Amino acid sequence: MKKTTTVESCCEDCNCHQGSSYSSSESVVYVMGLVGAAFHFLPGSTGITEWAWHIFQTITWPGFLVYEALKYFGL
Repeated sequence: MKKTTTVESCCEDCNCHQGSSYSSSESVVYVMGLVGAAFHFLPGSTGITEWAWHIFQTITWPGFLVYEALKYFGL
């Protein structure tokens, strides 16, 4: 007979879920970056399409930053 275990009992045994949460300081730094990006991108918006594009840039700037940094360092 095959023994079945649930995900909850597995996680209680090995504590695999403990390292998956973000600390509050990381969240605060990310939010501060988003606010700074919003102040950088949004004042130049003149129309609804530019406003939507700048909102997209505000949300995705960390990904572009990491991509460019990795490209710069040749990784």
